[in-house]
Amino acid sequence: MYLTTFGAFQLLDAPGGTALLPAGKPLALLIYLQANGGEATRDQLLDLLWANLPPDRGRHALRQTLHSLRRVLGAEQLESNADLIRLKPGVGSDRNEFLEAFRVGNTDRVADLYQGRFLSGLAIPGGARFEEWRDEEAERLHRMWRSSSETAIGAALDRGDHEAAIAQSIQTRELDPHHQPFWRLLVGAHVQAGNSRAARHEVEALQHALTTRGIQPQRATVDLIDRWVRHRSNGAAHQAHDPLAHPDLVGRTSEFTRLLGAWQHATAGQRTLVHIEGEAGIGKSRLLQALVERLTDLPAPVAVCRAVSGGRHYPFSFLAATLDQLARLSGAAGIDQSTAATLVRIVPTLQSVFPGAPAPHEGTPDSHQLLSCTTDLVRTLMDEQPIAVMLDDLHWADPASLEILGIVVARLEGAPLLVVTTSRQSGGLPGVPSGHIVLTALDCEGITDLLAQLGDVPESDEAWLVGQLADSTAGTPLLLLEALRTLQSIGAIVLRGEVLAIRDRTAVAAALQGRAPVRQRVLGLPDGSRRILESIAIAGHPVPRALIAQFVPSSIDVTQSLETLELAGLVREGAQGWEASHDRYAEAALGELPDDRRTALHRTIAGALARVDGPERGRALIRALGHAVDANDDTLFPDLARRWIAHQREQRVTGRAEHLLKQFAASAGAQAKLPALRRGLPWTHGPLARVAAVAALVTVLLGGAEAWSWWMDQPASLRLENTPAMFPRDTDHPAIWNEVSALLTVRNRRGEVSTKLDGQPLHLTSVLGLDSVSRSDAMVVTDGSVIASAFQLWAPSGYDSLVASFGVGKLATKPLVLARGYDHHALSIHSGIVNGQELGRDKPTIRVAPGERISGRVVLRYDTPTIPVLWFAARSSTFPTTARDTASVSSLITGATAGTLGAMIEMTAPTAPGSYWLVWAQAAEPAAQWIFSRTNWACLTAVWDDGNDLLQVPDSVLRHAWGGGRIDGTRLLCPDDRPRYEDPTFTAVATVQVIVTDSAPAEVVAGR
Repeated sequence: MYLTTFGAFQLLDAPGGTALLPAGKPLALLIYLQANGGEATRDQLLDLLWANLPPDRGRHALRQTLHSLRRVLGAEQLESNADLIRLKPGVGSDRNEFLEAFRVGNTDRVADLYQGRFLSGLAIPGGARFEEWRDEEAERLHRMWRSSSETAIGAALDRGDHEAAIAQSIQTRELDPHHQPFWRLLVGAHVQAGNSRAARHEVEALQHALTTRGIQPQRATVDLIDRWVRHRSNGAAHQAHDPLAHPDLVGRTSEFTRLLGAWQHATAGQRTLVHIEGEAGIGKSRLLQALVERLTDLPAPVAVCRAVSGGRHYPFSFLAATLDQLARLSGAAGIDQSTAATLVRIVPTLQSVFPGAPAPHEGTPDSHQLLSCTTDLVRTLMDEQPIAVMLDDLHWADPASLEILGIVVARLEGAPLLVVTTSRQSGGLPGVPSGHIVLTALDCEGITDLLAQLGDVPESDEAWLVGQLADSTAGTPLLLLEALRTLQSIGAIVLRGEVLAIRDRTAVAAALQGRAPVRQRVLGLPDGSRRILESIAIAGHPVPRALIAQFVPSSIDVTQSLETLELAGLVREGAQGWEASHDRYAEAALGELPDDRRTALHRTIAGALARVDGPERGRALIRALGHAVDANDDTLFPDLARRWIAHQREQRVTGRAEHLLKQFAASAGAQAKLPALRRGLPWTHGPLARVAAVAALVTVLLGGAEAWSWWMDQPASLRLENTPAMFPRDTDHPAIWNEVSALLTVRNRRGEVSTKLDGQPLHLTSVLGLDSVSRSDAMVVTDGSVIASAFQLWAPSGYDSLVASFGVGKLATKPLVLARGYDHHALSIHSGIVNGQELGRDKPTIRVAPGERISGRVVLRYDTPTIPVLWFAARSSTFPTTARDTASVSSLITGATAGTLGAMIEMTAPTAPGSYWLVWAQAAEPAAQWIFSRTNWACLTAVWDDGNDLLQVPDSVLRHAWGGGRIDGTRLLCPDDRPRYEDPTFTAVATVQVIVTDSAPAEVVAGR
């Protein structure tokens, strides 16, 4: 016999057979028994199905129901006694098959079995508790089906099976139209298949469904809709005039599939690098754009940075642009405060991203600081989830940036990171091996696919037109697009409805013969638009609209000219300003520009950039210096020097003006122009003034130099270089066995090994936690070191701490901890920002309004013992339900001292004002609920509300552990299935107090 529970619910004589039992209480009782492991007590069943009847009548009804079931199932299938009802094996069900298919990952079988929600529409008089159980079970099974479906669709997309992904997405969306990820997967499937119109239609349908049903869109859904709305608003007019403005990706299926495979490797924890190589216009950036769209639809965090031609002479300019993009990804707020300060120094506009960052240090970060800052930022981002970094047009990037990025990525081996780079030549990031994709020209099939986006070409003309285009453009996608635009503009081809017709073959052949379509289109621009394109091209970096107005004569309408260029697809506007849409357009604009015109443009741009004010002033001055060098006009340098020194002083950067000018020149690759820059300094910065100042300083310092050197050379500390502890050979933890000889060194205040105490004996002055001590009397400092081969410390057990103090000569030393045991684990708040409020060990409190969204990241600091066990960090809150509000943070491999761990917070504050707590706990249990219910894993089920739950302690106890500490209590153990409460033990905890108040400044002293 077989139970169906998804969609329809009935008992059949066999799968797909005849119904034996219709909907009703007998069927409900049978389904519950099977789902409950085959048994239930009479009281449970009475409470589930007959709560509306008096006890006597309820028991009678239960007996009658059991009698009816025995007639259908057979008397031997149901056993009962005074208390327990038991169902023997032999009745199958789609629910059990569903659970098994989900367990083994058979997504096809899960989809076949799930025909609707579990027991949907089954109502039982007097069965309110049964319906509550049904709803909870239905929700659990529905979440499993959702997860399996998302996995199946993602797998189809990853293997490039677009049709299967689209079909599965439509099927799952029909079953669950309110689940927004199914809509997003369907849009992503259409995008990957190249069906941009279908994708846009689904986005519009999703937007309509959310509006009409009053559903709050998820963040990923908002991003998806915004992206398509921007695409439509920015490109609507353009599309109307130029159907080829945003063509779908053609001829790159295998390359795109390979990039998706690289992302899968990254999500599995394998650092993956791919380099895309190809000539200008071959489609490198377009392939990268398609990958970004696909990853964004997943959604996955993606940072995209494109090098610009004007930046290759400015050291670390590409690194600054990359850090700017990375710092704006979700999760970057959890970086260390010193890293945030360094980021703001590199990119001043990031002050809005890190408002709580401390004031940056003076001066420009050196290479070591840049390396440390970049590494910390990327590691912090990967704490939450895998990330993808796209670095486009590396042939324009400065070598200093590439060197830093290469070292950072090389350090992150084994990290969940995908890095995709593009350039016109082979390579990628220096020093890091990467996969290689070489893009070649489109073949005739690819050109045919591109033509199909414009319209259907008649069969009689298609082969001829494809051949003409292939001969003229050699299959380069950008040149193909430009050739088609040229043919449209002269009327040689026309679009009639959905048909692309050739009006005049002779005109087509003549237009394609020997022409440079990109150059021709640039020459055909109105004078104002061409002048602006030349200015943007020679600038070599994004330019704000206000600056462009200073580059060209006042008679030119900048707004109208930019609109003309944008509609033509020649320029685009980004976050930093306007730039050429492609290198080929910039090169074409500058191809025949006279030298005097180039020089005049460089001089004009330098003067305009020198007058820029605000956060971008420093970067603008550096670029102004580069353009002054290109203009070769020495009259510009003194003014730039004065402006740079004034800017540095405003930023409270100290140091000699000469040094600041050297940094200024180096930042623009203009070291040869230092003499011209020095002319901008006042006479007090000249060589005679410097000689006088140096002489006075030398006179003052010489008297104390010798005494200082003597002081720094004196012995300062005794350092233990290894652990000489030995544990009993019969310990259960052989991994901590250590028979290495003790090695101690005497070091001076510089940290160098000092021989000042050579020949003096080493003394063991005191010990703690030791069972016995064995040592050699002949331990003497030699060459600043002591090797104590006969020195041993014995612990009474493998869990104790061993602490010893040493002395040599008159040097005072601190006690040294030689081993750590179970009693030496700790957890505390290290740092963090939640709702814009800074957290730390001394500031473990945040204030929020009732019902406000709580969001942020907390960095925990922890110690774990050297005993090799698995420890667990978990988070819980005191609102609203203890059992449900527990969450696992991470498992920790033991043996760390002062380790750090990032934990995200996303929740809603209570609506009632008061004092609440967020608690992290660390213990050797398999999941969060075991820790917070204080139940040992051997009990099989976490037991709540038994009086020992971690969060049932009063506020005074939590306040005592404020920021970090320990909470004592009992733990429920289950040895040999006989539960008992263990003697008091302690749990390491870190706590944050959440004060919910209508008036943020007032102190809340009331309890929960």
